[in-house]
Amino acid sequence: MSRRKLAIGASVLAIVVGLVVWTAWYLGLIFTNPSVNAGDPISVPSSAVRTMAANLEAPWGVAFLPDGTALVTERDTARILSVKADGTVTEVQRLDAVDPGGEGGLLGIAVSPTYASDAWVYV
Repeated sequence: MSRRKLAIGASVLAIVVGLVVWTAWYLGLIFTNPSVNAGDPISVPSSAVRTMAANLEAPWGVAFLPDGTALVTERDTARILSVKADGTVTEVQRLDAVDPGGEGGLLGIAVSPTYASDAWVYV
């Protein structure tokens, strides 16, 4: 079979596959967002909602230490804050190398799965 015939066959196959995928997407058979039609809304009792800390400046990421303490990043100030269960907020560290300009800043934070032995926190 010539290269030209192979190229034409591959092009036709790509078009057919593309049309099938587009049709399946259009009909909602694939690539759908299950949260769009999630059914009944979830009701959260007001007793389950509590303000833990106030007056934070653009809090962004949160991760929990094994003792339940929350580590919170502030996007624009490049601070890592410790928030205890009693609401006490303490600055743990400020990262001078972070540039809060544009859509950047101090964003995500994660606690090492082996934090108890290595005490690593990733930002």
